[in-house]
Amino acid sequence: MRIAHLVSHDGLNGVATSCRTLIEAQRTAGHDIFLVVLPQSWLAANLGIAGIVLLESALKTRPREIVRVGLAIRNWGCDVIHCHGSRANKFGIVYRFAGPVPVVATAHAALFQLPWRWFSAVIAPSRATADYHARVNWVPRRHIHLVPNGICMPPPGSDFSQKRAQARRALGLNDAEFVIGTVGDLCERKNQADLLRAAALLPADLGPVTLVFIGSPPQDREPMEGWNEALAQASTRHRVILAGQRGDAAALTAAFDLFGFVSRMEQGPIAPLEAMSNGVPVLTWPVGNLPEIIDHGRTGFLVGQGDVEGFARLVTELARDRERLRRVGENGRLEIAATLSPQAMQRGTEAVYRAVIGSRAPALPAPLRQTP
Repeated sequence: MRIAHLVSHDGLNGVATSCRTLIEAQRTAGHDIFLVVLPQSWLAANLGIAGIVLLESALKTRPREIVRVGLAIRNWGCDVIHCHGSRANKFGIVYRFAGPVPVVATAHAALFQLPWRWFSAVIAPSRATADYHARVNWVPRRHIHLVPNGICMPPPGSDFSQKRAQARRALGLNDAEFVIGTVGDLCERKNQADLLRAAALLPADLGPVTLVFIGSPPQDREPMEGWNEALAQASTRHRVILAGQRGDAAALTAAFDLFGFVSRMEQGPIAPLEAMSNGVPVLTWPVGNLPEIIDHGRTGFLVGQGDVEGFARLVTELARDRERLRRVGENGRLEIAATLSPQAMQRGTEAVYRAVIGSRAPALPAPLRQTP
């Protein structure tokens, strides 16, 4: 199959990571890929597989650029177009009406944009995302298909104790520290200030913990509300490391004893699942598809949205029971390996493609129904 991907995210984030995972799995499965990306994008620079046709475009909705990209895709001869990101979606909806090639879009975000209704199919990484687009953007349920993001697992036989030691050295951590870490842009949506507030509530007899934040503030934005105050308060008792944006963030999660996630809104977050793939247990609010993946107390931990005190109580319990942490971390790793492989993501996406181009294909997941 010949697949054209349009990706309008230039930096390192969950969208770029999931696109890389999907594209590499598609090439490995024998598909041909035409990739349209923003100039100097992280995705183009970090593809780990050869044989991909690359076209750079700012994806600005100007007639000449829409025609240039569209002609390049048509001349290459694709079977399906797959869009990722708002700017890519604008190009995709034009091509949906201008030609015979079906156009699929992945709902990486929950945004009010009525053109979603007219894509050939919409891929949702979580049921919550599917429900949003059916309810708000009026996308017909029969056009929405659930395909969770795939996660690249460490190679078979990996020595996780060695990975942990290497990651700790890279972050300047010693083996005795109890480390709570997180990954993501420092912003209102990711809400890391609440992780600092939870740390400030930990009992004194627990001793100091180390908090690691991998990520930087988005450009041209003010710090999230309350961040500086929460940082100052937490720093009086605990060690806080602001590691900045890191291309090796997935590997560095192996340094954590616990991955804390307090994001206000997600669709199919990648970073918590990357931590789970390294055997690190995740403590999270129930956002995106995490409640669909995490079985509380067995493969990870869930606490009510916004419950900072409950988050702190559970951290305290877990810090005092390292064997429980180890056991749940291993269960989570096995769960990710069994259910969220790149190959499973590729197969689910291919089934959607084959449905919209009218070919015979494996059975699709049943169209999603409204959840109670």
